[in-house]
Amino acid sequence: MIQLLMASSILFLIPAIYALTNRQCIIGAIITTCSIISFIFWSNPEDETVREWDIMFARINFTYMVIHGLIYYDFSNTVELLMTLILLGLVIHTFMGSNYLYGDNNLWIFYHFFFHINCTLLNSIVIKNVIERSIL
Repeated sequence: MIQLLMASSILFLIPAIYALTNRQCIIGAIITTCSIISFIFWSNPEDETVREWDIMFARINFTYMVIHGLIYYDFSNTVELLMTLILLGLVIHTFMGSNYLYGDNNLWIFYHFFFHINCTLLNSIVIKNVIERSIL
C-alpha cells in the first residue's frame, strides 16, 4: 500500500517539470526536492531523519506556493477560481483525513494518496498563473 504514496510522490515532478520548462527555476527546484525527499521517505517511513526533512520541505513548498498563488493568481477567472477553491478544500480534507485515520487501518493511505494528487493539481494551477503573470 505504501507504494501508492511512493508513486504519488513522483507525480509531484509533473508540475516541477512544467515550472522548469517555463523558466520558473525556484518553484521547479523546490517541488523537485520535495518530490525526491517524499519518495525517499515513503520508501522507508521508519527513518525519522528523512521524515523531518519531508515535513520541512513540504512546509517550504506549501508556503512558497501559497505566497505565489496569492501574488500571481488571476482572480477574474471565475471557473479557475472555483476549481482552485474546490481543490484547496480537497487538499485540506484529504490531509486532515489521513492524519485522523493514521494507524487505524489502511484507509489513511488512500487519503494521503489523494492529498498528493490534489497538491499536484493545485501546484500546476499556481505555476500556470505564475507563468502567465510573470515579467520575464
